[in-house]
Amino acid sequence: MGKSTKEKSNNVSSKWIDPVLQGLAYWIGYKKQFYHGHSINEGAIVSEALSLLSVNSEPNQKICCEEMYSRIVSDTNRKERADLVVYNHDKIESVIEVKRFESGKNLIEEDLKKLARIKNENIGIRCFLLLVSQKTIPFLFVNENGVAYKSTLRIPDSKFSSKVIRVCKAANSFREDAYLKANYACLIEVVCSKL
Repeated sequence: MGKSTKEKSNNVSSKWIDPVLQGLAYWIGYKKQFYHGHSINEGAIVSEALSLLSVNSEPNQKICCEEMYSRIVSDTNRKERADLVVYNHDKIESVIEVKRFESGKNLIEEDLKKLARIKNENIGIRCFLLLVSQKTIPFLFVNENGVAYKSTLRIPDSKFSSKVIRVCKAANSFREDAYLKANYACLIEVVCSKL
């Protein structure tokens, strides 16, 4: 298991973080055996993340998939959907967007901007980007040694930044350089920027 920074409790249950991230990292490696040479699509990753979140959630939590942004944020006319929304006693606790690192920096940044819009309207909702990378270090958030960056990264056109909460990886060997071709699952939170 790849260790990086751990999240502080912040009054929200975070027991799901390690099992979901590590489970996804192993699942990607497992699926790569079936679909060698092909990328796993984002929908399949969302589905697996939903399964892992469901079995690691609290009894009072409910996880919904493909929730309309119009139910979460008032300043949107678009038909955008949030990949995963965690409810606690019917109140939104967290919004999670899922993205493949291979999708590229622009699409990752767009998801972070969407999450920043939610955070701007309701500071109490935790907003996460669940970033998955197949056999590649997700260098925007993880350094060349496979360890999460500790600094925050400013989200353009917002007063928020992204911060890596946790990184898990799964490699197919114990070689010293195995992290170079490992499968990664990173949890990135949208947080208030420091002045």
